[in-house]
Amino acid sequence: MSTENATHRSEKHDLQQNNEGMHQQITTISTENARLQSDKQGLQEAAAGMRLQIAEMSTENAKLLSERRELQVTVDDVRQEITTMSIENATLLSSLDEKCMESFKLERSNEEK
Repeated sequence: MSTENATHRSEKHDLQQNNEGMHQQITTISTENARLQSDKQGLQEAAAGMRLQIAEMSTENAKLLSERRELQVTVDDVRQEITTMSIENATLLSSLDEKCMESFKLERSNEEK
């Protein structure tokens, strides 16, 4: 019986050591799990912040695109105005040339008389 008791005590001791080792592993895993949960929370908050920035940038981009379209219309209008003014300028220069020629002819005619 004393051999049985010694074996039983040895098995009990082994089980207690095994139990302590498992308890340490559980504590380590729990600590690591808590750290990972904290990291996860931080990453979720960072992702939410990034989503907000993306939304703000999308809004700003839409505004800039709208302004660009408005400026393009303005540029197109100015180009059209320049074209119109160039045509008017050419017409006025032609008319001026004709008037100068008429004036020159009149002056010459007056000189001949």
